[in-house]
Amino acid sequence: MTTSRHCLRLFLAAWAGLFIGGTGVARAEFREFKDGVGRKVMAELLSHDGAGQLSLKMENGTLFQKAANQFSPEDQPYITEWMKRTPAATTYRFDIKALPVKITGNRKDMGYKTVKNELWTYKVDIRNTARNPVQNLKVEYRVFVQNEADGSFASDDNSGFISGETAIEGPLRFNELGSFNTIEVKIDVVDYRYSSSRRDRHVDALRGLMLRIKDTKGNTVQEWVSPITTLRGKTWDSIPKALEIKSK
Repeated sequence: MTTSRHCLRLFLAAWAGLFIGGTGVARAEFREFKDGVGRKVMAELLSHDGAGQLSLKMENGTLFQKAANQFSPEDQPYITEWMKRTPAATTYRFDIKALPVKITGNRKDMGYKTVKNELWTYKVDIRNTARNPVQNLKVEYRVFVQNEADGSFASDDNSGFISGETAIEGPLRFNELGSFNTIEVKIDVVDYRYSSSRRDRHVDALRGLMLRIKDTKGNTVQEWVSPITTLRGKTWDSIPKALEIKSK
């Protein structure tokens, strides 16, 4: 019985080792590291960002980060080999700015009414503020519009959002920009002048932008909303799908 139990424990241990090894993640171990001035610490390598920044854990559970090149020459072969066997942990962090831009526009005075027809877009800049490079990002966005005119005529209020998406292949390294323009949106203004004292104005307008960035697995890694009153406090999932309208 004792022998059987011992064999079973060996089998389970071997099976568990194969399972862990099959994940492709290199397990580190607690060992003594030294920095460039000879200070010593017992720690375990946890992850790296692919750009030389390491995350470690001390024996008491304290977590800290340190650049690989700050360790001693004696530690470099061990660190280099471990990084080769360990996939980089990707951090996603972006600074996002969006600016409305008029593409074209014209104005017509038709006597009893004045008509303006313009095309607008948002120019979006996405800056990578994480230390690791990122790539193959998918950006889904919603352009919010106020829709009260159609060409040279008034229309029923059909305010809502127009959807679009784009890809940023990268790689975007630290502080690098990925830029794109959203779908073009028609903005019309129809101003009826029935008399000197009676006017009827119908105005389209941009009402903000919302976007979300997804990684290669389709996971949302960051959402962003225009810092304007109409969208304040809103999230992607809080906007009813019924508000989606077709591009004008």
